[in-house]
Amino acid sequence: MADLILVTPEELREKANEIRKCRAKSDEAIESLSSLIRGLNEIWVGEAQRAFEDKLNSIKIKFGYFSDIMEKYAFLMDMSADNIEETDIRISNAINHFNI
Repeated sequence: MADLILVTPEELREKANEIRKCRAKSDEAIESLSSLIRGLNEIWVGEAQRAFEDKLNSIKIKFGYFSDIMEKYAFLMDMSADNIEETDIRISNAINHFNI
């Protein structure tokens, strides 16, 4: 259990959105690289080219997994922000309904 949480729900959501932007940039970079490599197919033919393209396809799968993990992490941050807000509201309601 954390001793102290020093983050607001808004900050968590902002960071989650930053992660999503990084994810989108990463996905775009991989697609650009793939397009560039496919473009080489017209001028580079042979075993080395096929091996290079196979290696790129293998790496793309790993980047796809990483992209999915980034989205799951951002989603977890959004859920955590929601939970912090809901917990704060529940505690506030409990205090307001406490009869002294």
